[in-house]
Amino acid sequence: MNYLNLYVKLLFVEQLRYWPLAEKNYQALSEVETSRMLVRGRETKLQFNPERIHSSAANIDADSLKNRPCFLCKENQPKEQKRLPYKDKYEIGVNPYPIFLRHLTISSIHHERQQIKDRYEDMLLLAMELKNFLVFYNGPKCGASAPDHMHFQAGKKGMLPLEDLWKKDDLEKIISENDSTLYRVHCLLPVTFLIRSRMLSESVQLFNRIYSSLVVKEGEYEPMVNILVWKENSEWLTFIFPRREFRPSCYNAEGDENILISPATVEMAGFFPMPRKSDYRKIKARDIEQIWREVSVTEEEADCIISKCKAL
Repeated sequence: MNYLNLYVKLLFVEQLRYWPLAEKNYQALSEVETSRMLVRGRETKLQFNPERIHSSAANIDADSLKNRPCFLCKENQPKEQKRLPYKDKYEIGVNPYPIFLRHLTISSIHHERQQIKDRYEDMLLLAMELKNFLVFYNGPKCGASAPDHMHFQAGKKGMLPLEDLWKKDDLEKIISENDSTLYRVHCLLPVTFLIRSRMLSESVQLFNRIYSSLVVKEGEYEPMVNILVWKENSEWLTFIFPRREFRPSCYNAEGDENILISPATVEMAGFFPMPRKSDYRKIKARDIEQIWREVSVTEEEADCIISKCKAL
């Protein structure tokens, strides 16, 4: 029997009772202002969430990381924070700065760099056991606020527009492996790939093919990518968002053109938590479309990824 969901439920009960920071922020989250808008006919959600500033404005340059204690390392965690061990590799904890009503951080027990290579299978296993959660990965320059410490996150299902939106599209089949298929999802901006699989090993094989087809920029160790996984009935769904930019131009723009958004997996999946009320009030559909266009790979780059996948 899978007890992980029960243990996670009990962890939330304990942490929201005895950890003041978590209690305050989850209570605040239940009262945040939210809205919806259509972007190219696609439903997109906005959330005014001041605590998101910890991620959106995080400095992740080498000097900043070197000069701050890693908040995912056990010795630097608040004394009130408790974690569940997972497969002798990870610890599962309540995220104290949530964007979901139930938000987890799943961090490596070792201080090692953020890198999905050889860990995608762990995402699938987590998605299988955390059946009420979506599991996601932010690359080291794709929204991760701790790129020096390997971690996933998980959020309660039912929050991301992508969960339903992808079903409305005619998917372009790229490669099949028995009970598993890699698709291009054409209805979505940003560029999105999808692996549908009933077999863990086949899903890993397809993921490795597309991962190997992504470009690694000079001086980097991993392609820029965001990944979202969940289990639906007997099928794993893996959404892959190849990236070409860390932040959109509006992040560093001056005056009224400035919008503090540093896209991670949830933004790529159509959900925009925003730390500043002024941004939440002024952002338009054209701004979101521009953000997606700037940080996602281009159509030509997507075609190149597909060609490489088929050639492997």
